Amino acid sequence: VESVSLIMAFVLFDDPVLRKQLLPFTFIRSVAGIRIGIRTIAEKWEAGLQDVAVYAGDTSLSHWLPAPTGTESIHILSSLLPDHDLFDAIRKLNEGEVLVHQDRVLAY
Repeated sequence: VESVSLIMAFVLFDDPVLRKQLLPFTFIRSVAGIRIGIRTIAEKWEAGLQDVAVYAGDTSLSHWLPAPTGTESIHILSSLLPDHDLFDAIRKLNEGEVLVHQDRVLAY
């Protein structure tokens, strides 16, 4: 597995409960690898962020998914479908801040 060297890494992380509920779709891919229309959730994030998004999937997928080595990263819940308001809220996060909605961590 290669590591990805980035100044700012956008890391899509899976909710383990949702990942299990979405089996068999998530058996060999992150939730962000599921297609919604023509694009995967990850591709939608990459288009909106105008940057590469990497996965922090569960350890059973670690041999397929590159790990970021950048010093700064923003972790985003991989099941979220991006929109402009969400992009703005995530880009405004400062170090140590967490974006939460109804007791669910969306980004940090």
